[in-house]
Amino acid sequence: MPESVKNLESQLLDWFRQYGSHVILHRAVPAIEDGLKPSQRRVLHSLWELEDGRYNKVANAVGNTLKYHPHGDLSVFETMVGIGQKGYLLDTQGNWGNILTGDGAAAGRYIEARLSPLAKENIFNPKTTRWTSSYDGRNKEPVTLPAKFPILLCQGTEGIAVSLACKILPHNFAECCQAAMQHLAGEDFDLLPDFPQGGTADFSSYKNGESGGKVKIRAKIEQGKNSLTITEIPYGTTTVSLRDSILKAEERGTIKIKKVTDLTAEAARLTIDFPPGTDLDKAQDAIYAFTECETSHTICGAVIQNGKPVFLGTKELLKYSADRTKDLIREELEIELAELDLEWQKASLEKLFIETKAYTALETAVSAEDGRKAIREIMRPHFVKLRREPTEEEIGALTEIRIRRISAYDTERAKKDIQTIETKEREARKKLRNLTETAIRHFGQLLSKYGEMCPRKTTVAQSPFEKIETAEVARNAQKIYWDKKGGFIGTSLRKDEALPFEVNQMTDIAAIAENGVLKVCRPNQKVFYGENLLDARPVEKSGNPTYNMLYTETSSGKTFAKRFRLDGGFTREKPYPLAGGSADNKVMFLKITEGEEPGPKVRIELGKNTKARKKELEIDLGAIAVKGRASQGNTVTPHEIVRVKEIR
Repeated sequence: MPESVKNLESQLLDWFRQYGSHVILHRAVPAIEDGLKPSQRRVLHSLWELEDGRYNKVANAVGNTLKYHPHGDLSVFETMVGIGQKGYLLDTQGNWGNILTGDGAAAGRYIEARLSPLAKENIFNPKTTRWTSSYDGRNKEPVTLPAKFPILLCQGTEGIAVSLACKILPHNFAECCQAAMQHLAGEDFDLLPDFPQGGTADFSSYKNGESGGKVKIRAKIEQGKNSLTITEIPYGTTTVSLRDSILKAEERGTIKIKKVTDLTAEAARLTIDFPPGTDLDKAQDAIYAFTECETSHTICGAVIQNGKPVFLGTKELLKYSADRTKDLIREELEIELAELDLEWQKASLEKLFIETKAYTALETAVSAEDGRKAIREIMRPHFVKLRREPTEEEIGALTEIRIRRISAYDTERAKKDIQTIETKEREARKKLRNLTETAIRHFGQLLSKYGEMCPRKTTVAQSPFEKIETAEVARNAQKIYWDKKGGFIGTSLRKDEALPFEVNQMTDIAAIAENGVLKVCRPNQKVFYGENLLDARPVEKSGNPTYNMLYTETSSGKTFAKRFRLDGGFTREKPYPLAGGSADNKVMFLKITEGEEPGPKVRIELGKNTKARKKELEIDLGAIAVKGRASQGNTVTPHEIVRVKEIR
């Protein structure tokens, strides 16, 4: 390989790795620290930056976010709408779409948002935030936000990166807070997803949210006289997609309905009317089996930790969030104590400065430096009342106190202010000494303040869903027709010949064309199997019959006889050459025998111009061993055959 090509290959590989790493780390996968993707974090930081208590036009917030997000405004808008629809972090106003119907939000110039109280109180603190430069170096943005509740589990997330996907299901806020309290108290806990659309969920294969775990969700259905009404829908669907899936199932023939009516507004209400006399229990099973009224989700708990993707289950994510909240509370208390200490030092120093009348030294001081030295000397005997000797900056601050403040100074009030600071310090130290209890109290306060606003919406199934046998609940008694010459089979070919069996949508129909090619397909309005069809029958109702075949190999002119059964599985719509492995060969005779029925005897008529002495041959196909469908068969004659007739 030329050196230039090697260099190009190396460069392409390096660029691909860089691209893949960027998508994983900076787009599709959330950080474990705050549970947010970069776009979500930038939207929230932008709203924090704009926060003044009033609503902001979403278009304005999107524009402000572009200072930090080097991508299109549409991606920022969609991110903001997604956060707003989940209901935890944004207080919204206007038409933000409908997660039940799938309707989109109004344009950004028509809707407004501001941070919710939960977000303002629990995910922002500039003092504990690590900052980095924005993409153009003009601004500072947070590396992660100091979130003090499990945003990732409450909101859930999905993302597709290069060779990596992320899917964490949403959970109930109150249950997350309760689980965090249990973990901090050293107790075990259980935590299951909760979906905003409701429904009933089977968590028997959830595996604590570890990668590979699965959840099945079913719509909640109420039975009427001749109708089923869907009142809660599965996660990941909308009433529009449900309606479409029901109509497609009806079109395929797996269910029989009269009409579907969607009256969804603030709550889901999708009514399916059935013909009179319909067994609604069986109809409901069919709805679950053939439509989106039952969905399945596979978990992939990928998050970014220490700059690398890791895979964690629900429990690990909750524990990490609770422990990080505890660390953030500790960091906040330490900062608060440091600030209170500075405040105490300043107040105590000012009190000494005025009580000792050290300010009089400024009247005779020649320079500012002489004044500071004189003040220090006058106050030095009283430094024992302080926690530490004052710095030059602290002494310099005393020289800037106005004479009006000195003259109006109230010593008793100053003492009370200092006592208040000391009380706050004692409270902070007590919280710090009992940090675990403090963190538990934090989650308890969140639970009492916001828990009632977040009732559980998804019902947990008490036992795994029973498996629905699709063949049993599929609509039966459908006639199917075939166009032998054209090679089509379908329910819409009513002008053609009807096949001697009925099908449902789960029936596999096997058909063999004149060239010996077999296809297995599901019934539809019109399916092409191959020109000049010889036989068609349902696979599951065939009783595994024996195929007796004579075919001529086009390349050599030889004719072979074979007997076989359609054993083994089939890939639907894939052609299977049964006549010698070539689609150019021709089947001269085919008869299917059932059970113990003996194989047929045939009379073969050879061409007049052949060199064979006998122009007719008789073959007992029943004497040939039954082999696999891919076998070549036994050679009958190398001469041209013009006619094959079964001997009665």
